[in-house]
Amino acid sequence: MNTSSSSEGFKYFLENYIKEKEKQAVPNILVCGYTGTGKTSIIQSLFGKDTVDDKLIGHGKPMTQGFEKYKNPNINVWDSKGFEHDKAQSELTEETKKWIKAKENNPDSSIHMIWYTIHGPLARVTESDTDFIKSFKNIITIITQVDRTSKKQLEEMI
Repeated sequence: MNTSSSSEGFKYFLENYIKEKEKQAVPNILVCGYTGTGKTSIIQSLFGKDTVDDKLIGHGKPMTQGFEKYKNPNINVWDSKGFEHDKAQSELTEETKKWIKAKENNPDSSIHMIWYTIHGPLARVTESDTDFIKSFKNIITIITQVDRTSKKQLEEMI
């Protein structure tokens, strides 16, 4: 076996693989939900404290304003402003839909998936939650703080 041609073949494969990989869009995920449900904490657990400082976590107080992008070579995650209970749910849903629609024509910024957070210890999924969830495709519901949520509370939410 000729090791020179083997290494040339591998080099050719690797160069082409890297070129193709660079052409691919990185997945974009939007994390949204009500204030205090752990959106920024989830993102911090993905990216670490070097990227998402503890000061950005409001512990129930609104900290993120608008949409904040966190990225690495493999994934982009957008942190959204927390929904407030005093604001009409339809208004929140429409704002989010408009923001997503504005990004959909560019594969580099198009939102591929939504993670919707629900605070586990509150043990309730509201009509507003279900209306929002039903308004989108490619949405995953994440129950946060399950370590502080009883089995009964989890069963009630599911």
